[in-house]
Amino acid sequence: MSRREICEFRSESPYILISASDPSDIKPHLLEDGHRVTELFLVFHDVDKDTLFKFGLTIENYIAIKDSDAEKIVKFVEEYKNKVGTIVCQCEAGISRSAGIAAALSKVLNGDDEWVFHFYVPNRTVYRKVLEKYMEVIN
Repeated sequence: MSRREICEFRSESPYILISASDPSDIKPHLLEDGHRVTELFLVFHDVDKDTLFKFGLTIENYIAIKDSDAEKIVKFVEEYKNKVGTIVCQCEAGISRSAGIAAALSKVLNGDDEWVFHFYVPNRTVYRKVLEKYMEVIN
């Protein structure tokens, strides 16, 4: 989901929220929702190392997802996955960082991430970091 969508979102069933924002942004204002069990707010730019390299930019000018961010995601999901039916992922536009998180989680939890790549443009760095951290945890 995008920032605009999450600010209007309500659910009919229990869910957790993973939110990724730019360092300069404030947390999205969420509606009161008795079905939201809890949320995880992370801060990093929507940067992908491969894309930066292609355009001759360097990662030093940006805050990319860190291993510790990926670890927070994995621990958060592991703690709550059996208590909710839905994991909502959100970032500014709702198509890259959150899609990278969603794709990695879908691959691990459901065995399939193709639907995410079909409808969104997952940030590959985010996807790889979360997937790698999950593989460390389950192995």
